[in-house]
Amino acid sequence: MNLAECIEIQGEGVEERLRELGLPLDSAMDAVRTVGLMHALAVGNHPPWYGGSTAYGESTKVLRDRLMPLGWTRFNFQGSDLTRSPDGSIVIRTRGGNSRVGLPGIPGKPAGPKHPIGKATAEMVNDPRVLIDGQLDLFRDEDEPVGDAPPDVKTYWLLTYVDGASLRSELSYALGVKKGKIVDWVERILLPEIHLGDEPEVATEDDQDTEAEIVVTEKS
Repeated sequence: MNLAECIEIQGEGVEERLRELGLPLDSAMDAVRTVGLMHALAVGNHPPWYGGSTAYGESTKVLRDRLMPLGWTRFNFQGSDLTRSPDGSIVIRTRGGNSRVGLPGIPGKPAGPKHPIGKATAEMVNDPRVLIDGQLDLFRDEDEPVGDAPPDVKTYWLLTYVDGASLRSELSYALGVKKGKIVDWVERILLPEIHLGDEPEVATEDDQDTEAEIVVTEKS
């Protein structure tokens, strides 16, 4: 499959597609907003990794806070922190992405995670059976037959990218992983772009009605 065959959904089609996946748009956007909030809280005296690491942890938590009341569950596979749908057919992995996240596809320049994908996560994407039985053979050769066809478990990536005063994101399903990078995408759901305010407030689990000083607009 090449980039031209990838399904890209944006604008008015986003909310409907997320609803088909059992994922309310507001829940996804709350997790994305959290990334912006955590980056905004990072200042010069923080370690360089602070913004990205806290954004990862807190956005994963917020996504779970919103989805677990709907029957989703938290799930950890070999260090990959996942959020799993009620029927087990979808898992979501949150990651910071590269500069092409949230933008329509450019041949040869795919969106993807900012940092290389580890062995366990790659195996999870390439052979979803490991999400069923929890087993992982780190030494199995890539070309070695794996037996029965993998079950229909899809790993979606909630990728985010902070670009100055804007925050782009997408929820996308990968074709596979090779040498630490996404091979290509099967489906990309481009979420509404967020424009970051000057003084954001962090919404907590106990006060989910609190709104941050952030304006959400859809890309034209």
